[in-house]
Amino acid sequence: MTRTLPTLWDQIGAHWPANSHDRAWPYGELAEAAHAFLAGHGVNPVGLSHYGIVVADRNAALARLNRLAQEPWRPATAAWVEAFNVHVMRGDLQGVELEFIEPDGPSFFADFLAGQGERLQHISFRVDGIHAAVARLRDAAVPLVNDQVREGSHGWIAFLRPDPFAPLCLELCQPK
Repeated sequence: MTRTLPTLWDQIGAHWPANSHDRAWPYGELAEAAHAFLAGHGVNPVGLSHYGIVVADRNAALARLNRLAQEPWRPATAAWVEAFNVHVMRGDLQGVELEFIEPDGPSFFADFLAGQGERLQHISFRVDGIHAAVARLRDAAVPLVNDQVREGSHGWIAFLRPDPFAPLCLELCQPK
C-alpha cells in the first residue's frame, strides 16, 4: 500500500482551514469555485493574487509555517496597512502568494479573528477595472464588506462576502 504524503498546501489548510458555513474547502478547490462565482457575476479575474490568513501573531505564524515547510520562508513584504489596522507579511510560497494578517485595532479582520480564530480569511483575485467589477457585483446584490474600493497592501482592493463562501471573503485587487 502506498501512502500519499500531504502537500505543504494541504498542511497549511489543516493548520489554517478554509471553512464556509457549510463546508471545509481545500485551498485549490476554493480558488476554482471562487473564480467561477466571479465569472458568473460578470467579473473575469486576471488570476489568483493570494491567500490571506488572519492570525493572532504573524511571527508565530511564520515560525509555524517554517516548521511545516521544513525550510525558511521569508516574506517579501512586511507592512502596516492603516486603512484596516493590520500588519501584513506576504511572499511567494511554491508559486502562490501567501499573506499573514495580524489585526492591531478595530477592523473586520479583528472581528473575523475573534469569531472564527486563526484561519483563511480571504482569497484574492487580480482584476482589471476594479471599480467596474465592484459596480457589477453591487448590481448583482453580492454582499460587499466595504461599499467602496480602498487602498490596501496590494493596491486597490474590495472585499465581498457571498453566501456560498461566507464567512470567508473574496477580495478583488488591482495593482496601482
